[in-house]
Amino acid sequence: MENVYAVIRFVVLLSFLLFAHTQKSQAQVVDSLFLDTVYIEASRLPVEWSRQPVQISMPDSMLMATQSEASLGSLLQFFSPVHIRQYGGGGLSSVSSRGFGARQTQILWNGFMMNHPMLGQLDYNLLPGQMTDNIRVVTGNNSTGFGSGATAGSILVDSKNIKDQTTISAYQGGWGEFGTSLSSGYNSKNVGIGVSLFGSQATNNYPYFDIIRQRERVRDNNQYNRQHLQVNSRITSGNLRYYTSLWAGSNTQFLPGPVTTTGANSRQDDDILNWYHQLSYTGKFSVWQLEALLGRYDLDYTDPRTRVFSESISKRRDFRLTYRTEMPANIHFTAGSELLLSEIATNNFADEQTRSVLSLFTRSEVIFFNDVSLYPSLRFDHYSDFGNAFTASLGINIKFPVPGLYLRGQIGNNFNAPTLNDLYWTPGGNPDLNPERSFSTELGLNGQWQYDFFNIRLASTAYAIRFRDGIQWRPQQGGVWSPINVSRINSRGLENELSVSLRFGSFRFRNYASLSYTEATSPVLVGASDEAQDLQLPYVPKWNLKLSTGLQYRFLYANASYQSAGSRFTTTDHQSPIDPLEGYSVIYLKTGVHLKTGRVSTNISYSIHNLLDREYLVIAWYPMPPRHHSINISITINHTSP
Repeated sequence: MENVYAVIRFVVLLSFLLFAHTQKSQAQVVDSLFLDTVYIEASRLPVEWSRQPVQISMPDSMLMATQSEASLGSLLQFFSPVHIRQYGGGGLSSVSSRGFGARQTQILWNGFMMNHPMLGQLDYNLLPGQMTDNIRVVTGNNSTGFGSGATAGSILVDSKNIKDQTTISAYQGGWGEFGTSLSSGYNSKNVGIGVSLFGSQATNNYPYFDIIRQRERVRDNNQYNRQHLQVNSRITSGNLRYYTSLWAGSNTQFLPGPVTTTGANSRQDDDILNWYHQLSYTGKFSVWQLEALLGRYDLDYTDPRTRVFSESISKRRDFRLTYRTEMPANIHFTAGSELLLSEIATNNFADEQTRSVLSLFTRSEVIFFNDVSLYPSLRFDHYSDFGNAFTASLGINIKFPVPGLYLRGQIGNNFNAPTLNDLYWTPGGNPDLNPERSFSTELGLNGQWQYDFFNIRLASTAYAIRFRDGIQWRPQQGGVWSPINVSRINSRGLENELSVSLRFGSFRFRNYASLSYTEATSPVLVGASDEAQDLQLPYVPKWNLKLSTGLQYRFLYANASYQSAGSRFTTTDHQSPIDPLEGYSVIYLKTGVHLKTGRVSTNISYSIHNLLDREYLVIAWYPMPPRHHSINISITINHTSP
């Protein structure tokens, strides 16, 4: 992959030189750099956004286009209601939704869960933003949708759409950050194929102020190197359609640890290979869909200082059959089954472990009087290693007499299967663990109004989640740490989103705002007290505000994004000397030009990260980078005439 990466860099730079030499003065304005948002079918049912029973956030295509070099975690940081926990620049990026962590939030690629079976989570930096499409954040999704791990909802992403064009790009940033990408596709009525390559690297040796030693220092051993390849193709013949997507990724990440540790030189290597298949048949009133995912994930972690040498190979075969029909005009019914086979070979377990999961599910939409829709869903999962799980939910959506306004709600139960580390880690694994359980309710409003020059979309949701049998690792007899079912959590809060787009002649505005309030508490004994107190969970800010504004005038555009998170506690009992961790605010600014000459489009942008040069921490002792700059250049050649 290193040779491929070097070739890509050479081709990119050579193309820029050739294009700069041949560019003529007849450059013209692109009609619209940022396309109107398309609200794609999301979550569980083929139902438009406004009539869903739960809150679904779909980041704006224009605003995300301004951060084409960003990872999925960076995109969600500014353009979704979830909170992103970042372990310093270039470090682990995980999600926190409705007070819960990454283990209780599903990440799905083309409808299949990507959470690592040993860890229960995935680093969101491993998903390049420009290799994904149709991002949906379903904070109200539950286990009836995709099974285990949906207590706090789901993050759904699809493979990159096939486009009949070739794009080559490169960006350069501070502290050795450099990236290149190449994508090309062919699209016709019956056949499509697309190939994407992406590579990035950074030394990440940025300065920070060490509050312990009271002096400026530089982050060491913080570099990374990532390469990704994605190949997508489709064939359509009559009522039959076959689609496949191959994603191969490699990541080398050096981990300096917290700034309280000196001399850390740990390293993590991730090698990912996923191959997705979909065969569908569309009849007059029904759709049959057969899907499969074949995957392998090699995860190695080395820390010579603590003598930790962890190696693992995870293999999976996942098959799903789904049938969807519209019986009468007012009933949509979906039923299906899924079989997941997992194998884990690691030096952390006494033996190679396997897990099989057989699932049966149904979900429906029943419409009354064209204004009221009910969404009953049922799911049964049988796990080979701990038994059965049964989940159910009931959603409702009611159309108000006011055009474009809908009342929605849902109740349902969820479960989160123990990870394979929880069950089999040596020493300390506990094969007698129960799955984590929860019951969730939510009630909200959706509003959507579209006019010739003005579009607005708003959502407001109140929710409550009661969580029990949470898995925690605790020291046991002999000093060995082992997981047990102990946690009880009550989470309640509000989520509000507003998206507005305006168009006046050659001016185009896109705006996004999100305001979240989260109160997620668990009973904790503090000091010598005999009675537990309900305290806010660690690293869960009560308030989280996000604002983004995009402006385009002819070939010029600019985007400003702002995030503000409230104070967080770093410990369960709130007794740490650094508690609470100070809240923070960060601003991202990008400006650029987009020109077109015939079939060739050129985009040049300049970005300022952490505009106000704030010193801040998302996670204690992991400083975030100070203000830095980057430049991005891309060239797109359309294969057909405009």
